[in-house]
Amino acid sequence: MFGGDFDVSGMGGGARASRGPDIQYEVEITLAEAYTGIKRSIRVPRHEFCKTCDGSGAKSKSALKACPACKGRGQVVMSSGFFRMAQTCGQCRGTGKIITEKCPECSGHGVTRVVRNIEVSIPAGVDNDSQLRVRGEGEAGSGGAGDLYLYIRVADHPVFHRRGAELSMDLAVSFVKAALGGEETIDGLREKVVMKIPAGTQSGKVFRLRGHGMPDV
Repeated sequence: MFGGDFDVSGMGGGARASRGPDIQYEVEITLAEAYTGIKRSIRVPRHEFCKTCDGSGAKSKSALKACPACKGRGQVVMSSGFFRMAQTCGQCRGTGKIITEKCPECSGHGVTRVVRNIEVSIPAGVDNDSQLRVRGEGEAGSGGAGDLYLYIRVADHPVFHRRGAELSMDLAVSFVKAALGGEETIDGLREKVVMKIPAGTQSGKVFRLRGHGMPDV
């Protein structure tokens, strides 16, 4: 469900702010729902900043100290002859802070796992290759939350077969009606459709009903 492990390293005052990871989620809908569009409430597990410690990971403000290795800068300078190179501090991982006593709610990670109910609008005409993005509903990050990507899966219909915007179906009619002509009532995805059967219709004949296919997304 998630595109990789969640990494909280670098979330701190001295670290570079970065967006949280995106979340991928598959939503299955019926062909009738794809025809009309639908609003769907989905339950998405994700990580959010801990409300107890405000994402610091420390039990209290006094439990968050300046890193002794980098003096709170988040970087250490390595010297070799004439060259000096700054690199991320390995002790505080670039945050410039170390935790002396961890938050009991998040065990020092700064984030907690929650399940949120998110209402999304799926437009009419979506197909199996449709992808929707919901901004800001991904994992937490110091530079803002990532996005939620919804991958739409349209379930097979017992009657209609879909190919792009076109719908097709097999219709069985009696020999008498095919020979003499008549009418057939078809239960469409939105409404009933009355179709005329011309006299002398042969088996395998294809008829087109304009405007009764899938809408354009």
